[in-house]
Amino acid sequence: MKTNYFKLLTLLMVIVALIGSCKKDENTDPDDNNNNDPTDVIKAYSGSGSKGDLITFSINQTNKTYSVHNETTGNDDNGTYTVKTGDLNNIYEVTASGETFFAVELSDKIIAANFPTGNSENDISFGVSSSLSYLNNSANIIGDYTWIIMTNDEIDGSTANKVWGVMTVNSDGTWIKKNYKGGSGFSSNTGYLAPNDFSETLPLTSGDEQGTWEVNGTHEERLNVTINGVVGTLTGYVYGDANSSAFLLDLGTGNGFLLGVKNTNTNISNIAGTYSFIDVARDGSKGAGNYVISSTGNVSWNHITTEGTGVDSGTFDFTQCPNLKNVYYCEGDEKLGNIYGVICGDIIIHFLFKKDDGSFSSYGAGGKI
Repeated sequence: MKTNYFKLLTLLMVIVALIGSCKKDENTDPDDNNNNDPTDVIKAYSGSGSKGDLITFSINQTNKTYSVHNETTGNDDNGTYTVKTGDLNNIYEVTASGETFFAVELSDKIIAANFPTGNSENDISFGVSSSLSYLNNSANIIGDYTWIIMTNDEIDGSTANKVWGVMTVNSDGTWIKKNYKGGSGFSSNTGYLAPNDFSETLPLTSGDEQGTWEVNGTHEERLNVTINGVVGTLTGYVYGDANSSAFLLDLGTGNGFLLGVKNTNTNISNIAGTYSFIDVARDGSKGAGNYVISSTGNVSWNHITTEGTGVDSGTFDFTQCPNLKNVYYCEGDEKLGNIYGVICGDIIIHFLFKKDDGSFSSYGAGGKI
């Protein structure tokens, strides 16, 4: 009997050991897959891609690796990055499937990237820190925003046009926004408006769309957003502190995302500094660069593309929009065309239109380094 008892005990111990081994092998924690050390500095972000996908990012700043999970497609991407120096200081460079991509990270704030994010149709992605909670801290969300929709969709039958606008987020859980178009129809078609011609009064009391928002009780950096008259709930994301606020709204699969920054009463000297960005052109080509803005509004810029043709550079002068006090523009630059930069604290978004016909050229996002 004793012999049988010890045989049974030994068998049970072997089974327990095998079960434990299987559990370890099935661990899908992306940090384990990247062989991260417990002392590594890892930052997490949540956001959206230009196809309208929900995306989470994990950036290991210690060993310079990244992992991405696309919640919409269920696909993952991961790899390593290097940090550029010199004219493109602090821009992350990623090589994936033989191609070059870029990202800009403001640690614990935002990430902007054009590297793969679980869907080949995501040309540009943006995320905010996943560690934030707005359940009892919504004050930094409230305010007026200038935004642009980042998507590959045609507007009025052409990718030469984009939709931008302004938005008021109210403390009572409602929001209102006005929609405008920019592109080749600037001068001739109804609904087209340049930001420097904006003349509405803010905060908005009426608009083209309105709805409700509330903080998501499970993912507290996210918002549940509804549009009046539209069935379903959209996912919003927000980064907000005393100086910088960004509002991101995923518009659903195939529709891209809305990205805005809060309107603040700045002046040229307030925004002086170096801003790194990633961008995507109308033809889908990807790049990265920086703007070095002086206290007088002169801007020196550097830019590189995935084609690896070297660093392009130039200068232009920013002028403040008369009614959108943190939107700055330059019209008719020989290289870049018509440039619009929206800046709130450390965060910048920009969109460019060609000089000759006013058609959309590129857009991007990033932050102050």
